[in-house]
Amino acid sequence: MQIITKTFAKIIAISLLLQLALVIKAQDTLHVESHIFIPQGETYEIPAGTVVFFHGYYHIWVEGTLLAEGTEEQPILFTAADTTLLHNTHLGEGGWMGIRFFAEDENRNTVPSLLKHCILEFAKSSKIDFQHGGAVNITGPIDVEIDFCTFRYNYAYRMGGAVYMNGNNSRISRSYFHNNNAVNTEYELWTYGGAIFVIAGRPEISRCRFEENFASGIGGALAVETADPHVFNNVIHNNISPLGGGIGILRVAGTNLYSNNLITNNYSEFFGGGIAFIDASAIIANNTILNNYAAYGGGLYFNEKSSPGFYNCIVRDNTVYTGSNQVFIWDSQSAPEFYNCNMEGGFDAFDGGAVGDGFLGVYQNNIDEDPMFENPEIGIYSLLKDSPSKDTGYEDSFELGVFYEDLAGNPRFSGPAIDMGAFEFQYNYFELLLSVQGNGETSPGSGTHSFYEGAPVKVTAVPDEGAYFMHWLTPWGNHENDTLQFEISEDTEITAVFGALIINEETWANQWKVFPNPVEDFIQLHLPREMGFPVNISLLTSTGVTIFRSSIKSHELTIPFDFRQLPAGMYFLTVRTGDMEKTIRILKN
Repeated sequence: MQIITKTFAKIIAISLLLQLALVIKAQDTLHVESHIFIPQGETYEIPAGTVVFFHGYYHIWVEGTLLAEGTEEQPILFTAADTTLLHNTHLGEGGWMGIRFFAEDENRNTVPSLLKHCILEFAKSSKIDFQHGGAVNITGPIDVEIDFCTFRYNYAYRMGGAVYMNGNNSRISRSYFHNNNAVNTEYELWTYGGAIFVIAGRPEISRCRFEENFASGIGGALAVETADPHVFNNVIHNNISPLGGGIGILRVAGTNLYSNNLITNNYSEFFGGGIAFIDASAIIANNTILNNYAAYGGGLYFNEKSSPGFYNCIVRDNTVYTGSNQVFIWDSQSAPEFYNCNMEGGFDAFDGGAVGDGFLGVYQNNIDEDPMFENPEIGIYSLLKDSPSKDTGYEDSFELGVFYEDLAGNPRFSGPAIDMGAFEFQYNYFELLLSVQGNGETSPGSGTHSFYEGAPVKVTAVPDEGAYFMHWLTPWGNHENDTLQFEISEDTEITAVFGALIINEETWANQWKVFPNPVEDFIQLHLPREMGFPVNISLLTSTGVTIFRSSIKSHELTIPFDFRQLPAGMYFLTVRTGDMEKTIRILKN
């Protein structure tokens, strides 16, 4: 590649910004030797496979559009020449200063910035500059798409060791965060979000993996404050923070939704190994929260009037230094709600100042049973067929907005009811082909229908006017009842067969039979199907008193009346179909 030098002439008078100089000195390498500024209305593209190599503590400031779109085979690498003092967030040296997306108003570019298949490493936001967002800082109404990226070994003095989002609806998906840190060495101020910190806005964080991130304050992987994010289908594993080893949620009210996340093996020195809530509410649906550790609340911690709602979650095997504990509620005014969850130890195992009679929350339709994971020893937490957490979720989960794919990418709503946990048991599905011969219809209608394995199937034959139902043609034989019920276990074809009615009155009168006559105990009425149904029958004494009445749809009936209890004598059986009626005398011996 030829040597290319590009310098922006436009300079903005903002502190921390120096003159822009982009110099590509070798093939696929962009050597950065000063701050870079991309003004509003301009777009800068970085080709796939480029190494963006920072030779000092410089940043990229974006008010326009940055397009850094690599590929899986040729990612774009943002890295630094010198990492000697990277870990010291008090100093403005070591590493590089990250990418800073900034907007003051709603006048955004029509083309949003994109980071795709990028690796961002060894970036730092120190005490003397931005403080927040080690590798990426997105401030104001400027949305950014981050997809298939890796963030590693980045540092922030305060918030967001890798990414900081403030007041926007940016989207982060399918990315990997490991060994990012929000820390100040003197512990001067609390830090938030070892990997990501979100404040205000409604961003989306999905299908990401967080491992070995650290915050010296709250939220080892993720911290959220006064924001309304959608957080779904993430793996949050082995992160550390004194408060909320995995996630910290604080000063949040609203319908924040966290669904289909796996939160495992996170560590908190003090409170909430899995998730810590501080003055916060949220909807936590279909999360699997396992094997986390804290001094208090191995799985979950609540304080300062926190009242999140938990639906279809599995919360088990979380520990504290004294043993097993899933939930710790610090204050009497925190009122978390639990619906259709699998909670180890149940409500009796809750700890803290707001349990027992002082609990103000809700604990409804929860279980305490082994969830029967497929292979938990190697981290496979899908459910086995006989799991008590299968098909036992909250009835109105669809209305909660649970993401339509589970953590494995399979359909979230697979069987008769949603499951508990981040993984949905996947049923086999079979096709039922319904067809019709003659004049009539079926319910459900003719055509192909899909049912999960073992689903109860009910089909009904409905003849047209002037027709009657004869029988079902099925793989297991003919069936004459107009309603057919079975459990489906393979692809199945069924046909409803209808015939034309005989409605001639003279013919009709000779079609039915009653026997035996005279009768000793029970009588049987035989009617051909083509006569039309229903048939109304009445049995009367010789004095006109009705002792039996019924309406039937079958061509055959044994009258369920014991003639042995009747005195000997004459009785009358009346048969009526539509406007046609026939009466026959029956002799009881």
